[in-house]
Amino acid sequence: MMPLNFVRIPLLFVSGVYTPIKDLPAWGQVAAMLSPLTHTIELARYGLGGENFFGPFVNVVVLSAYTVVFLFVGIRFHIMNQRKE
Repeated sequence: MMPLNFVRIPLLFVSGVYTPIKDLPAWGQVAAMLSPLTHTIELARYGLGGENFFGPFVNVVVLSAYTVVFLFVGIRFHIMNQRKE
């Protein structure tokens, strides 16, 4: 559990929760693009009438891609675990 915090906490800071993405340095904006939390927050802000850094289309595409990837990985792990039993 502890090693995951080394990934989760930095992504929380670059996701736009505390600091707007436009105010982040270039490396922070690249890291924000990789975080699913960024795109979720962006869509929530867009729905509430706020500003959007990446645009709603990009956010939906990235979140859809993450959904497909995580579903595929989850199904593969499930199949592997069924074979072990």
